Amino acid sequence: MLAETAQLVAGGSIHVLVNNAGVLEEWKAINDTDPSEWQRTWMVNVRGIFLATKALLPSMLAHKGGTIINISSIGGLLTRTGASAYQMSKTDVTRFTAFLDADHSSQGIRTFALEPGNVSTDLALCMPEDLHHILVDKPELSGAACVYLTTSSDASLVVKQTTCKAAMSLQTGI
Repeated sequence: MLAETAQLVAGGSIHVLVNNAGVLEEWKAINDTDPSEWQRTWMVNVRGIFLATKALLPSMLAHKGGTIINISSIGGLLTRTGASAYQMSKTDVTRFTAFLDADHSSQGIRTFALEPGNVSTDLALCMPEDLHHILVDKPELSGAACVYLTTSSDASLVVKQTTCKAAMSLQTGI
C-alpha cells in the first residue's frame, strides 16, 4: 500500500526516502521501564524504517538509483540513564543504514544516517528539562542537509553517518 501510494504521488518512481519517524519513551531506568513502551519505541524507530525502506526500495532499484536518509540521533552514540529504547534504537538506525549501503550501494542506492541536530521538537522536549538548553539548532538545518545529501554528487564523499552541521560544512566550506 505504501509503495503504491508513494509511486502514485511521485508519478511512478521514487528517488528519495527520508525515514524521519521517531518516538521517545519516558525517561526511566531499565528496571522501571514498561516493556510495552520500550517495544513501541523500537517498533517505530527501527521496524518502521525497515518497513518503509522495504516498501520503497524496489522502485529505486528498478530505476537504478536513489537516496535513503535515515534520521538517527546523537542519542544513539551516547549512554545516559533513561530512554534506553530510544538510544539503542537510534544506534540500530545507524547500523541498518550501514547494511543498506553494503547491500545496495553497488546498485546505485546512496544511504545516509543523519543526526539532525539539537532541534526543539515535540520529541526532544520529552527529554529531561536539564537537557532543553542544548536545543539550539533550527529545523531548516536538517532540511538543508537532506536537500544537499540528495542533490549533490559530492554527497557520496560524506561519511555515511553524519550530522547536519558536518554535511552543510561541506556545502558551505565552513
